[in-house]
Amino acid sequence: MRYGVLMNGKTLQRLSGLAGVASHERVHARRWAGRFEALLLLVVFWIPLQWYLEVRGLISPSASAVADWLVWGLFVAETAVLTLLVKNKGYYLRHNWMNMVIISAGLPLAWNITPLAGLLRSLRLLLLVSLIFRLS
Repeated sequence: MRYGVLMNGKTLQRLSGLAGVASHERVHARRWAGRFEALLLLVVFWIPLQWYLEVRGLISPSASAVADWLVWGLFVAETAVLTLLVKNKGYYLRHNWMNMVIISAGLPLAWNITPLAGLLRSLRLLLLVSLIFRLS
């Protein structure tokens, strides 16, 4: 029964585009995936804190913009580095398509020209779902 639940979780990860680096991939790629997961876990806590600070006026707009670019850059770096390190790049990108959505829709420049900026920024919270899947 436990195996069936595990399989459903992995299937859900693949379908959601948040599969991470496969267990059959290079050790080096899996190690770097773990490093990025640790950094992204910090981002999961930073995003709501940043929003709170913005609402309260406790962070300047320029500092908030720098933080947005850093978070976005981390997503870009994770996707680029892991794509370079895995053996099967097509498999990795197909099963982590949500990274591409977060990168393209979450580009901080786009937030200045659309009324949906808050929605685009909230895409980064999908990271939380990804990390929960990976850590479970």
